[in-house]
Amino acid sequence: MPRTGTMQERAYDMLRTYILNLVLEPGTSIAIQEMADLMEVSRTPVREALIRLQKDALVRFTPQRDTLITRIDPERVRQERFMREHLEIAVLKQFLEVEVPDVQVHLDSLIAQQRLAVETKDAVELIRLDDAFHSVFYSAIGQSLTWEMLGQYNTHYRRARLLNMRSCDARNIVAEHQKLLQALRDKDFRLASARLLQHLHNLDSEMEGLCAAYPNYFLAEDKNCSIFKLV
Repeated sequence: MPRTGTMQERAYDMLRTYILNLVLEPGTSIAIQEMADLMEVSRTPVREALIRLQKDALVRFTPQRDTLITRIDPERVRQERFMREHLEIAVLKQFLEVEVPDVQVHLDSLIAQQRLAVETKDAVELIRLDDAFHSVFYSAIGQSLTWEMLGQYNTHYRRARLLNMRSCDARNIVAEHQKLLQALRDKDFRLASARLLQHLHNLDSEMEGLCAAYPNYFLAEDKNCSIFKLV
């Protein structure tokens, strides 16, 4: 029988993945016993996992003792994206100053895999490969912890990105990665920074449409997503 800590980690990882991949939809409730039965664990590891997920801003507890998946907060999406872009520009600058064997081959391979995910219309796989592509820059300069921190806190931005990948022409995402990679190959930091900002800000123009298409997924007071017109 696995230790409680191990079961709690498994419950946390599974619930977090379900929420980030929108299997558990924003605004819906979580039945602790149902989740415990699904994972074949007791209720305790599930409750402990939910407490951690509350700290990740992925669930909230109501006065009626319900547990709800948080709706996507457009203001938080904007702030999480702000943190990501400013860190990643600094990362790209250092990335251009190091030589990492086979890194270009790895990035080309990830782009090829992204094309396949686009062809099969697998948005979950595409966002995983998107993240894998960008994480290479961080790991190449010894900043894997920074990438992990972004993943821990970019929970609303990540869900909004997945929604967008489901509805946009995802071929553009792959094309943007190719353009960014070419700028890096040319050692052109200014162009690479511009390509990155364009890539990360593409979600801005789509937020209003996403809020309109998925009204139950977003916080009621922010459903017009007008804050993105100011960015």
